[in-house]
Amino acid sequence: MVDIINTIVHYIGQVSPMMIYLILFLVAYFENIVPPIPGDVIVAFGGYLISFGSINSLNLWLGTVIMSILGFMTMYQVGSFLAGPLFTSTNMTIQKGNGLENYYSDGFTSTAKNTLAKLILRFANPSYLQEGRQWMHSYGQWVVVSNRFLAGTRSVIALIAGASKLSIWPTVFSAAISSMLWNGVLVYAGWWLGDNWRRVGVYLEIYSQVILILLAFIGLISFVYFRRKRQN
Repeated sequence: MVDIINTIVHYIGQVSPMMIYLILFLVAYFENIVPPIPGDVIVAFGGYLISFGSINSLNLWLGTVIMSILGFMTMYQVGSFLAGPLFTSTNMTIQKGNGLENYYSDGFTSTAKNTLAKLILRFANPSYLQEGRQWMHSYGQWVVVSNRFLAGTRSVIALIAGASKLSIWPTVFSAAISSMLWNGVLVYAGWWLGDNWRRVGVYLEIYSQVILILLAFIGLISFVYFRRKRQN
């Protein structure tokens, strides 16, 4: 991860302002699709560059917000496209090839859905997708609003939102609120920390661990609560 950040930062330091914008915007887009991309740290680095006058704060914030929304909605569309095979696999015998062997049989589109769903289920636990779907139906757009603040779950949340068939325009609006708030924090943090902008990565790592612990705790409490409710 550090090597990726250093490579991108080194390259950005050698290009024109227009190329800086282009790189930062592309990173903001693709980090929704390829989670290993350290988009948050790179956006914070963009905030650091503002102090040199290399780029404009409003342009950086607005551009990264737009690209974050587009990246989220790309995964939303993927989830909407694959809703059938993704959720069917969780209700069938998942252990046997993810339960997708007989879901589609003919046609290019059907084969493409089958293949993409299998690929996604290699990296995402099917039962986790099903639980996410239940959360989406219970809390809807609030989950989308919080997506930028839930480290490591953005792509999954977007995927489940699409597969759950949440209304598209309210979802765009919710994703916009989330991106505006989070990217604003990142840009400001990079500018405020100055030469110490790399600390953003350290703070984000601590933040991610805290969030994961809280999510695990909430999940445990929810499990115990609903289990007792069923027993009663």
